[in-house]
Amino acid sequence: MKQTHSKKWIAVCLAAALLVSTGTSVYAAGTAGTGSQIIAEKSSKDPGFSYGPKSVDYVSGREYYSLENQYVKTLIGTQKVINDQQGPMSNGAIMDAASKTTNRENLDWTQFRFSSKMDANWNTAGTDQVLDLNDVQVQGNTIVGKGSYGTNPAIQGEVTYSLVENTPLIKMEVKLTNTGEEDYKGYFEYLIDPDESKEDDTYVPGVGWTTSNSSTVLTEHEWTENYIFEGSASAYTGYTAHAVLWDEKNTTPSGLVNDGYIFGAWFDASLKTGESKTLTFYHLAHDPSGVSAPYAEVAFWAKIVRGEAEVEDYGVINGKVTDTDGNSIKNVDITCQNAHVR
Repeated sequence: MKQTHSKKWIAVCLAAALLVSTGTSVYAAGTAGTGSQIIAEKSSKDPGFSYGPKSVDYVSGREYYSLENQYVKTLIGTQKVINDQQGPMSNGAIMDAASKTTNRENLDWTQFRFSSKMDANWNTAGTDQVLDLNDVQVQGNTIVGKGSYGTNPAIQGEVTYSLVENTPLIKMEVKLTNTGEEDYKGYFEYLIDPDESKEDDTYVPGVGWTTSNSSTVLTEHEWTENYIFEGSASAYTGYTAHAVLWDEKNTTPSGLVNDGYIFGAWFDASLKTGESKTLTFYHLAHDPSGVSAPYAEVAFWAKIVRGEAEVEDYGVINGKVTDTDGNSIKNVDITCQNAHVR
Protein backbone atom coordinates (compact mmCIF):
# COMPACT_ATOMS: atom_id res chain seq x y z
CA MET A 1 0.00 0.00 0.00
CA LYS A 2 1.35 3.44 -0.87
CA GLN A 3 0.92 5.57 2.22
CA THR A 4 2.10 8.69 0.42
CA HIS A 5 -1.11 8.87 -1.62
CA SER A 6 -3.35 10.47 0.98
CA LYS A 7 -5.63 11.90 -1.70
CA LYS A 8 -6.22 8.39 -2.97
CA TRP A 9 -7.36 7.32 0.50
CA ILE A 10 -9.93 10.11 0.34
CA ALA A 11 -10.91 8.87 -3.10
CA VAL A 12 -11.45 5.40 -1.65
CA CYS A 13 -13.90 6.87 0.84
CA LEU A 14 -15.69 8.63 -1.98
CA ALA A 15 -15.85 5.30 -3.80
CA ALA A 16 -17.24 3.73 -0.65
CA ALA A 17 -20.10 6.20 -0.74
CA LEU A 18 -21.12 4.55 -3.98
CA LEU A 19 -21.18 1.12 -2.40
CA VAL A 20 -24.09 -0.29 -0.46
CA SER A 21 -23.85 -2.31 2.73
CA THR A 22 -24.81 -5.94 2.26
CA GLY A 23 -24.33 -6.99 5.85
CA THR A 24 -21.09 -8.68 4.73
CA SER A 25 -17.64 -7.48 3.75
CA VAL A 26 -17.48 -5.03 0.85
CA TYR A 27 -14.58 -3.66 -1.16
CA ALA A 28 -13.79 -0.53 -3.12
CA ALA A 29 -10.64 -1.73 -4.84
CA GLY A 30 -7.99 -4.40 -4.64
CA THR A 31 -4.57 -4.36 -3.06
CA ALA A 32 -1.81 -6.89 -2.82
CA GLY A 33 -1.73 -9.01 0.29
CA THR A 34 -3.40 -11.95 1.93
CA GLY A 35 -5.86 -13.76 -0.30
CA SER A 36 -4.58 -12.25 -3.57
CA GLN A 37 -3.61 -15.62 -5.11
CA ILE A 38 -5.19 -16.51 -8.45
CA ILE A 39 -6.31 -20.13 -8.69
CA ALA A 40 -6.83 -21.76 -12.09
CA GLU A 41 -7.98 -25.37 -12.09
CA LYS A 42 -10.01 -28.15 -13.65
CA SER A 43 -12.67 -29.52 -11.34
CA SER A 44 -15.98 -31.32 -11.02
CA LYS A 45 -16.71 -30.13 -7.47
CA ASP A 46 -19.80 -28.14 -6.55
CA PRO A 47 -18.61 -24.51 -6.91
CA GLY A 48 -20.64 -23.43 -3.87
CA PHE A 49 -22.69 -20.60 -5.38
CA SER A 50 -26.18 -19.52 -4.45
CA TYR A 51 -28.25 -19.26 -7.60
CA GLY A 52 -30.76 -17.10 -9.39
CA PRO A 53 -33.47 -18.51 -11.68
CA LYS A 54 -32.24 -20.51 -14.70
CA SER A 55 -28.63 -19.96 -13.67
CA VAL A 56 -27.50 -23.34 -12.29
CA ASP A 57 -24.88 -24.45 -14.82
CA TYR A 58 -22.94 -26.87 -12.65
CA VAL A 59 -23.81 -30.51 -13.35
CA SER A 60 -22.71 -33.04 -10.74
CA GLY A 61 -19.74 -35.01 -12.01
CA ARG A 62 -19.24 -32.91 -15.16
CA GLU A 63 -15.81 -31.28 -15.38
CA TYR A 64 -15.35 -27.55 -15.85
CA TYR A 65 -12.48 -25.06 -15.60
CA SER A 66 -12.41 -22.25 -13.06
CA LEU A 67 -10.55 -19.05 -12.24
CA GLU A 68 -10.76 -17.53 -8.79
CA ASN A 69 -9.23 -14.85 -6.59
CA GLN A 70 -10.37 -13.00 -3.47
CA TYR A 71 -12.99 -11.02 -5.41
CA VAL A 72 -14.54 -13.22 -8.09
CA LYS A 73 -14.99 -16.81 -9.27
CA THR A 74 -15.81 -17.82 -12.82
CA LEU A 75 -16.49 -21.22 -14.42
CA ILE A 76 -15.75 -22.10 -18.05
CA GLY A 77 -17.92 -24.86 -19.46
CA THR A 78 -16.90 -27.43 -22.04
CA GLN A 79 -20.31 -28.74 -23.10
CA LYS A 80 -22.58 -26.24 -24.86
CA VAL A 81 -26.33 -26.30 -24.39
CA ILE A 82 -29.40 -24.46 -25.62
CA ASN A 83 -30.98 -21.48 -23.85
CA ASP A 84 -32.08 -22.02 -20.22
CA GLN A 85 -30.10 -25.26 -19.88
CA GLN A 86 -27.04 -26.02 -17.72
CA GLY A 87 -23.89 -24.89 -19.51
CA PRO A 88 -22.50 -22.24 -21.86
CA MET A 89 -23.84 -21.50 -25.34
CA SER A 90 -20.51 -22.24 -27.01
CA ASN A 91 -17.87 -24.71 -25.89
CA GLY A 92 -15.17 -23.16 -23.74
CA ALA A 93 -17.18 -20.05 -22.86
CA ILE A 94 -17.96 -18.65 -19.41
CA MET A 95 -21.05 -20.27 -17.89
CA ASP A 96 -20.84 -18.85 -14.34
CA ALA A 97 -19.35 -15.70 -12.81
CA ALA A 98 -20.08 -14.40 -9.33
CA SER A 99 -18.72 -11.76 -7.02
CA LYS A 100 -17.24 -13.16 -3.81
CA THR A 101 -19.15 -10.39 -2.02
CA THR A 102 -22.54 -11.68 -3.15
CA ASN A 103 -21.75 -15.32 -4.08
CA ARG A 104 -24.92 -15.01 -6.17
CA GLU A 105 -24.55 -16.70 -9.55
CA ASN A 106 -27.14 -15.53 -12.05
CA LEU A 107 -25.75 -16.09 -15.55
CA ASP A 108 -27.68 -18.34 -17.87
CA TRP A 109 -24.88 -18.36 -20.46
CA THR A 110 -22.27 -16.49 -22.46
CA GLN A 111 -21.39 -17.07 -26.10
CA PHE A 112 -18.65 -16.33 -28.66
CA ARG A 113 -20.31 -15.76 -32.01
CA PHE A 114 -19.39 -14.75 -35.57
CA SER A 115 -21.66 -12.97 -38.04
CA SER A 116 -21.44 -11.02 -41.29
CA LYS A 117 -23.56 -8.32 -39.63
CA MET A 118 -24.11 -7.07 -36.10
CA ASP A 119 -27.46 -7.98 -34.56
CA ALA A 120 -29.10 -8.58 -31.18
CA ASN A 121 -29.69 -12.31 -31.62
CA TRP A 122 -27.97 -15.39 -30.28
CA ASN A 123 -27.11 -18.62 -32.04
CA THR A 124 -29.45 -21.01 -30.28
CA ALA A 125 -28.40 -23.92 -32.51
CA GLY A 126 -25.01 -23.59 -30.86
CA THR A 127 -23.03 -25.01 -33.76
CA ASP A 128 -22.67 -23.07 -37.00
CA GLN A 129 -22.06 -19.44 -36.00
CA VAL A 130 -20.04 -19.85 -32.83
CA LEU A 131 -16.40 -20.17 -31.84
CA ASP A 132 -16.25 -23.55 -30.11
CA LEU A 133 -13.16 -24.00 -27.94
CA ASN A 134 -12.89 -27.77 -27.83
CA ASP A 135 -9.31 -27.86 -26.52
CA VAL A 136 -9.25 -26.25 -23.06
CA GLN A 137 -6.31 -26.42 -20.65
CA VAL A 138 -4.96 -24.86 -17.48
CA GLN A 139 -1.77 -22.94 -18.20
CA GLY A 140 -0.27 -21.52 -15.01
CA ASN A 141 -2.82 -19.11 -13.56
CA THR A 142 -4.76 -18.86 -16.83
CA ILE A 143 -7.24 -20.98 -18.76
CA VAL A 144 -6.56 -21.30 -22.50
CA GLY A 145 -9.08 -22.60 -25.03
CA LYS A 146 -8.49 -23.32 -28.73
CA GLY A 147 -10.98 -23.99 -31.49
CA SER A 148 -12.51 -22.74 -34.71
CA TYR A 149 -15.53 -21.03 -36.25
CA GLY A 150 -18.12 -23.70 -37.06
CA THR A 151 -19.23 -22.35 -40.45
CA ASN A 152 -15.69 -21.44 -41.52
CA PRO A 153 -13.15 -23.69 -39.74
CA ALA A 154 -10.31 -21.80 -41.43
CA ILE A 155 -10.92 -19.07 -38.84
CA GLN A 156 -9.05 -20.35 -35.82
CA GLY A 157 -9.50 -18.96 -32.32
CA GLU A 158 -7.51 -19.03 -29.11
CA VAL A 159 -8.95 -17.48 -25.93
CA THR A 160 -6.83 -16.83 -22.86
CA TYR A 161 -8.83 -16.27 -19.67
CA SER A 162 -7.10 -14.57 -16.76
CA LEU A 163 -7.89 -12.44 -13.73
CA VAL A 164 -6.28 -9.03 -13.50
CA GLU A 165 -4.22 -9.20 -10.32
CA ASN A 166 -5.92 -7.81 -7.20
CA THR A 167 -9.13 -6.99 -9.08
CA PRO A 168 -12.43 -8.72 -9.96
CA LEU A 169 -11.78 -8.19 -13.69
CA ILE A 170 -12.05 -11.35 -15.83
CA LYS A 171 -9.81 -10.69 -18.82
CA MET A 172 -10.29 -12.37 -22.20
CA GLU A 173 -7.66 -12.18 -24.93
CA VAL A 174 -9.13 -13.59 -28.13
CA LYS A 175 -6.62 -14.31 -30.89
CA LEU A 176 -8.25 -14.92 -34.27
CA THR A 177 -6.29 -16.27 -37.26
CA ASN A 178 -7.38 -16.77 -40.85
CA THR A 179 -5.70 -19.97 -42.03
CA GLY A 180 -7.79 -20.18 -45.20
CA GLU A 181 -7.24 -19.16 -48.80
CA GLU A 182 -9.88 -16.41 -48.80
CA ASP A 183 -10.16 -13.17 -46.86
CA TYR A 184 -12.81 -13.09 -44.14
CA LYS A 185 -15.07 -10.10 -43.55
CA GLY A 186 -17.30 -10.11 -40.50
CA TYR A 187 -17.69 -9.53 -36.77
CA PHE A 188 -17.01 -11.35 -33.52
CA GLU A 189 -19.35 -11.05 -30.51
CA TYR A 190 -19.13 -11.66 -26.78
CA LEU A 191 -22.75 -12.04 -25.68
CA ILE A 192 -24.07 -12.45 -22.11
CA ASP A 193 -27.45 -13.58 -20.79
CA PRO A 194 -27.92 -12.76 -17.09
CA ASP A 195 -31.16 -14.20 -15.78
CA GLU A 196 -31.77 -12.47 -12.47
CA SER A 197 -35.49 -11.69 -12.29
CA LYS A 198 -36.21 -7.99 -12.94
CA GLU A 199 -32.48 -7.20 -13.07
CA ASP A 200 -31.69 -7.23 -16.77
CA ASP A 201 -31.74 -3.49 -17.48
CA THR A 202 -28.77 -2.28 -19.53
CA TYR A 203 -26.92 1.00 -19.09
CA VAL A 204 -24.58 2.57 -21.63
CA PRO A 205 -22.79 5.80 -20.64
CA GLY A 206 -23.86 8.57 -22.98
CA VAL A 207 -27.02 6.66 -23.95
CA GLY A 208 -28.70 5.82 -20.64
CA TRP A 209 -30.95 2.97 -19.57
CA THR A 210 -32.76 0.36 -21.64
CA THR A 211 -35.30 -1.38 -19.44
CA SER A 212 -37.19 -3.55 -21.92
CA ASN A 213 -36.34 -5.91 -24.75
CA SER A 214 -35.43 -3.57 -27.60
CA SER A 215 -33.18 -5.68 -29.88
CA THR A 216 -30.95 -2.61 -30.27
CA VAL A 217 -27.37 -2.60 -31.49
CA LEU A 218 -25.45 0.67 -31.11
CA THR A 219 -23.14 1.01 -34.11
CA GLU A 220 -22.20 4.72 -34.19
CA HIS A 221 -19.98 4.77 -31.08
CA GLU A 222 -22.76 6.40 -29.08
CA TRP A 223 -21.08 5.39 -25.80
CA THR A 224 -18.93 7.92 -23.95
CA GLU A 225 -17.07 5.50 -21.66
CA ASN A 226 -15.60 2.04 -22.06
CA TYR A 227 -18.29 -0.20 -20.58
CA ILE A 228 -21.82 -1.55 -20.82
CA PHE A 229 -23.61 -2.55 -17.60
CA GLU A 230 -26.54 -4.86 -16.88
CA GLY A 231 -28.38 -5.00 -13.56
CA SER A 232 -31.36 -3.20 -12.05
CA ALA A 233 -32.16 0.42 -12.88
CA SER A 234 -34.57 0.86 -9.97
CA ALA A 235 -33.72 -1.39 -7.02
CA TYR A 236 -30.79 -2.75 -5.04
CA THR A 237 -30.94 -6.42 -4.01
CA GLY A 238 -27.27 -7.22 -3.47
CA TYR A 239 -27.33 -9.74 -6.31
CA THR A 240 -24.46 -9.97 -8.79
CA ALA A 241 -24.55 -7.53 -11.71
CA HIS A 242 -22.49 -7.86 -14.88
CA ALA A 243 -20.61 -5.64 -17.30
CA VAL A 244 -18.33 -5.78 -20.33
CA LEU A 245 -15.35 -3.40 -20.40
CA TRP A 246 -12.58 -2.66 -22.87
CA ASP A 247 -9.64 -0.29 -23.44
CA GLU A 248 -10.24 1.67 -26.62
CA LYS A 249 -6.52 2.26 -27.06
CA ASN A 250 -6.25 -1.45 -27.84
CA THR A 251 -9.69 -2.82 -28.74
CA THR A 252 -12.69 -0.72 -29.78
CA PRO A 253 -16.11 -2.36 -30.21
CA SER A 254 -17.85 -1.96 -33.52
CA GLY A 255 -21.20 -2.20 -31.77
CA LEU A 256 -22.90 -2.81 -28.44
CA VAL A 257 -25.91 -5.06 -27.92
CA ASN A 258 -28.05 -2.77 -25.74
CA ASP A 259 -31.06 -4.98 -25.39
CA GLY A 260 -32.42 -4.69 -21.84
CA TYR A 261 -32.34 -8.48 -21.82
CA ILE A 262 -29.16 -9.94 -23.27
CA PHE A 263 -26.17 -7.66 -23.78
CA GLY A 264 -22.65 -7.68 -25.16
CA ALA A 265 -20.16 -6.26 -27.63
CA TRP A 266 -19.33 -6.79 -31.30
CA PHE A 267 -15.80 -6.40 -32.65
CA ASP A 268 -14.42 -6.20 -36.18
CA ALA A 269 -13.07 -9.66 -36.99
CA SER A 270 -12.18 -9.09 -40.66
CA LEU A 271 -8.98 -10.95 -41.54
CA LYS A 272 -6.95 -11.24 -44.71
CA THR A 273 -5.51 -14.64 -45.59
CA GLY A 274 -2.82 -15.54 -43.06
CA GLU A 275 -3.62 -12.56 -40.83
CA SER A 276 -4.14 -12.66 -37.05
CA LYS A 277 -5.58 -10.16 -34.62
CA THR A 278 -6.12 -10.13 -30.87
CA LEU A 279 -9.23 -8.68 -29.22
CA THR A 280 -9.03 -7.89 -25.49
CA PHE A 281 -12.02 -7.23 -23.26
CA TYR A 282 -13.19 -7.85 -19.70
CA HIS A 283 -16.20 -9.32 -17.89
CA LEU A 284 -16.98 -7.80 -14.49
CA ALA A 285 -19.23 -9.79 -12.14
CA HIS A 286 -19.76 -7.51 -9.15
CA ASP A 287 -21.94 -6.17 -6.38
CA PRO A 288 -23.58 -3.12 -8.00
CA SER A 289 -23.59 0.32 -6.43
CA GLY A 290 -26.63 2.02 -4.90
CA VAL A 291 -29.88 2.85 -6.68
CA SER A 292 -28.82 6.39 -7.60
CA ALA A 293 -25.99 5.06 -9.82
CA PRO A 294 -25.90 1.23 -9.94
CA TYR A 295 -23.17 1.37 -12.59
CA ALA A 296 -20.75 3.43 -10.45
CA GLU A 297 -18.70 0.38 -9.46
CA VAL A 298 -18.20 -0.46 -13.15
CA ALA A 299 -17.24 3.14 -13.92
CA PHE A 300 -14.45 2.86 -11.34
CA TRP A 301 -13.04 -0.31 -12.90
CA ALA A 302 -13.40 1.22 -16.37
CA LYS A 303 -10.92 3.90 -15.24
CA ILE A 304 -8.53 1.13 -14.18
CA VAL A 305 -8.89 -0.54 -17.58
CA ARG A 306 -8.25 2.80 -19.34
CA GLY A 307 -5.09 3.29 -17.31
CA GLU A 308 -6.39 6.46 -15.63
CA ALA A 309 -6.01 4.96 -12.14
CA GLU A 310 -3.76 2.36 -10.54
CA VAL A 311 -5.16 -0.41 -8.34
CA GLU A 312 -2.27 -0.23 -5.88
CA ASP A 313 -3.13 3.39 -5.09
CA TYR A 314 -6.45 2.38 -3.56
CA GLY A 315 -7.25 0.62 -0.31
CA VAL A 316 -9.74 -2.00 0.77
CA ILE A 317 -12.74 -1.18 2.95
CA ASN A 318 -14.19 -4.08 4.90
CA GLY A 319 -16.94 -4.08 7.48
CA LYS A 320 -20.59 -4.32 8.42
CA VAL A 321 -23.33 -1.87 9.26
CA THR A 322 -25.08 -2.91 12.45
CA ASP A 323 -27.84 -1.60 14.67
CA THR A 324 -27.35 -0.82 18.37
CA ASP A 325 -27.85 -4.49 19.21
CA GLY A 326 -25.10 -5.59 16.80
CA ASN A 327 -27.43 -7.01 14.15
CA SER A 328 -26.41 -6.57 10.51
CA ILE A 329 -28.41 -4.04 8.49
CA LYS A 330 -28.67 -4.52 4.73
CA ASN A 331 -29.10 -1.99 1.92
CA VAL A 332 -27.86 1.06 3.82
CA ASP A 333 -26.05 3.84 1.96
CA ILE A 334 -22.52 4.39 3.27
CA THR A 335 -20.78 7.76 3.34
CA CYS A 336 -17.18 8.07 4.49
CA GLN A 337 -16.58 11.48 6.04
CA ASN A 338 -13.01 11.19 7.28
CA ALA A 339 -9.95 9.28 6.15
CA HIS A 340 -6.61 8.98 7.91
CA VAL A 341 -3.37 7.45 6.70
CA ARG A 342 -1.52 5.26 9.22
